[in-house]
Amino acid sequence: MDMPLYPGDPLTPGIGATPGAKRLPLSEVKTLTKIPVLPLSYGDAQPLLAALQGPVAPDAWRGALPITYHIGPGPAKVHLKVRSNWGMATIYDVIAKIPGAVAPDEWVLRGNHFDAWVNGAQDPVSGQAALLEEARALGTLLKQGWKPARTILYCAWDGEEEGLLGSTEWA
Repeated sequence: MDMPLYPGDPLTPGIGATPGAKRLPLSEVKTLTKIPVLPLSYGDAQPLLAALQGPVAPDAWRGALPITYHIGPGPAKVHLKVRSNWGMATIYDVIAKIPGAVAPDEWVLRGNHFDAWVNGAQDPVSGQAALLEEARALGTLLKQGWKPARTILYCAWDGEEEGLLGSTEWA
């Protein structure tokens, strides 16, 4: 996805992806890559990388697998089949609001995404855990009568991994 062009729903550039919004046909989408991409685990990538020959890769290009990294070519042939799901799905943002007492129309946003590439991935977990603990602490203060000067929004955004969907579309 070419997010510098525009983030968010690739079918609705510049407008919110709301029900009934005019959507581009896939053939007109400018942000989707034309080259099939498939993330691989290191276990799947290692035999492919090990099969490369040619010059040794520069230090900056090497990973941490126990192989000598080469830049190719090599004798191995790979048939990679990528099957993409181009269907639409609903994402779910979770937004909590603590109204401000002095300037309720001024917002302080605290947000993080909660989706990950695969079940069990830890990418969003540490940030989301800290965000939820902060929200819990402010909830305790609210019960004691404290009120923030400005409105505070706690945002748990979905669809970050697919292109900053939740946060962009929410904004």
